[in-house]
Amino acid sequence: MLYPRFALYPYRSPQSPAKAQASTWTIPVDIAEEEGHYRLDASVPGIPTQDISITVHDGTLTIQAESRSEEASEGTRYRLRERRHGTWRRRFTLPAEVDAEAIVAEHDQGVLSLTIPKIAKPQPREIAINPN
Repeated sequence: MLYPRFALYPYRSPQSPAKAQASTWTIPVDIAEEEGHYRLDASVPGIPTQDISITVHDGTLTIQAESRSEEASEGTRYRLRERRHGTWRRRFTLPAEVDAEAIVAEHDQGVLSLTIPKIAKPQPREIAINPN
């Protein structure tokens, strides 16, 4: 079961709840467990690679992306403006059995993909007794 091992932490801003909601959103993700690794796919449409940050610290994986608004040209009056801009964040507690140093990230056509390798489990072995 995947979710007991990946604890999801919603981002909490030190700002007031209304102001935080207006400036910070959650990045939607899919997490799959595959042979030897986990795969995390995050939707970050329209956000260039240089505006995405991925960090791992003390077993917590943080993805942050910033979407910038387009400047309206002089004389432009919007009748409707639904596209959001601001900072998007998502945090995950990594399972103990992953190799955080070997995480690989790719960004293609609005999808950020992380491959999070598992550490091989130690196999039982028999220990020979040396004669005296």
